[in-house]
Order: sequence, then structure tokens, then C-alpha cells
Amino acid sequence: MEISVSFTDGDGTEYADGYNRYESPIGYVYVPAKGVIIGEPAVIRYEKHPWIETFELDGIRPEPARREGFGEKSLQGFVMSLGKVYDDVLSDYNSFNGEGGFDAEGFFGHVADRMIAEAEIDPAQFRRFAGFTENMWRLGDEPSYKLAMETIVPKLKEDKKIWGKFTANITEEFRDVLE
Repeated sequence: MEISVSFTDGDGTEYADGYNRYESPIGYVYVPAKGVIIGEPAVIRYEKHPWIETFELDGIRPEPARREGFGEKSLQGFVMSLGKVYDDVLSDYNSFNGEGGFDAEGFFGHVADRMIAEAEIDPAQFRRFAGFTENMWRLGDEPSYKLAMETIVPKLKEDKKIWGKFTANITEEFRDVLE
């Protein structure tokens, strides 16, 4: 999702509804009031180059979509997404994809075990896995949702320290569902 912001030299009345106003070094910046999360402190950096004038926004990010029933992303889509979490996902996938078909429960259980074992070694990877698991819950079709809730989450709950790290890296909405 792209976040649209605007500058104005006027009094800002054209942006009064639906936008929050922030002062920057070159004027006011208007950020949509809905659909974004503004961390503290939000920083607006103006950059002037010979070829372009632009600004960068730090601390402003899109709000995650709300979960409204099952999504459309399949297990295969989530297998592909795991490539962003760790490198050798293909070799792990191949070991669970045999003549009898793909053992999704075994594969995602193995992935959870692997991420738990490496949580201390690579905290950034574990944070990505927490987001990945939340996406299975938020965006997944019914089989993906069930795997997240019935295979991955129970494995994470087995270790109190891991569970604390996991819940620290997910949204409040997902935390509420898991309690």
C-alpha cells in the first residue's frame, strides 16, 4: 500500500476532513487519518537534489488489513513466502513433498521448530516468522488458517520465553485472538 501525503501553502482547509496535519521544515504535511499507523515520533525529512525534490516519512506505515473471514492465500502461496524468512526453504519443502503429496502439517510444524531453535541466534528471522504466522491467520484460506492456529501456534506456546517473543512481534488484534 502506498501512503499518500500532501504539502500545501494554503491554510489547509481543503484537507480538514480525513487528514492529520504535521509541521515540517517546508510547510504542513497532511497524512490520512485512517489506514496508517503513526509511530512516535514521526519524522518528515525533506531532501533536495539537483534532479528532484522529495521527502521521506519515517514512523508512518500502512495499517494492517483487518481479518474478515478466510482470505484467499493458499498453502502453496505461504510456502513461497517462506523464502523471505529463511534461505533453504526449498530443500525443506522437498523433504515433505513426496509421492503421497505435500505433508503441509509436517512441513509447517518443521518450520516452526526450526524458527524456535534459531530464535536466539537470529532474532530478526524470528520476527519475520512471527509476521509470517500472523499473515497465515490474517490472509490465509481455510487450510492455511488452520495450520497457523492448530500447528504453528501450539508449538510456539510450548515455551514461555518463545511465546513472549512471538507475542511481542505481532499486532494487538492477533494477540487478542490468541489469548
